[in-house]
Amino acid sequence: MNRPTSFSQNKMFDECPRTWYYKYIKKVPTVDDLKYAHAGSCIHDAIEFYYTKNATIDATKEFFLKEWAKYKLEDTSLKYKKDTYWNMVLRARDLEFKPTSCELKIFFPDVVAYIDELDSQTDHIVDWKSSTRGDWNESEYKLQLQF
Repeated sequence: MNRPTSFSQNKMFDECPRTWYYKYIKKVPTVDDLKYAHAGSCIHDAIEFYYTKNATIDATKEFFLKEWAKYKLEDTSLKYKKDTYWNMVLRARDLEFKPTSCELKIFFPDVVAYIDELDSQTDHIVDWKSSTRGDWNESEYKLQLQF
C-alpha cells in the first residue's frame, strides 16, 4: 500500500514500528499530552498573526495570550514557561521576515511536508521551532531539514 508519510511519521516508525502501525494504519485512539504541541501552536499562530496582519507587538501579545488561554496552558507545567515561549515570538519579530505565504502543505507521491513561512521574493523558507535545541537533538533538526 502506498501512502504519503511525513518526517514525524518516519521518526515514529524508526523508534517503534508497532506504535506507528497502531496509530496510522489501525487508527487506534490514544490519549496524548498535547501541551507542547499547543504551546508550539501559540507561537506559530502569534508569529503568523504578527506578520500577516501587520499587527503591533501589543496586539500580537494579546493574541498570544488568548491562544495560551484557549489551550488552558496555565493548567499545565508549561505555565512557568509562558514568558520563554513569548520570547520566541519576539525573536521571530526581530528577524523582520517578510512572508509571502504561511502554512504551506506540500504533497509529493510519498511525502507530505509543511513549511511555516515562505518569502518568495528572497527565497527564504522558515520552519519555526518551539522546542529546546541542544546537542541531544541537533541531528534530528538536521534530518528534518533534509527531509
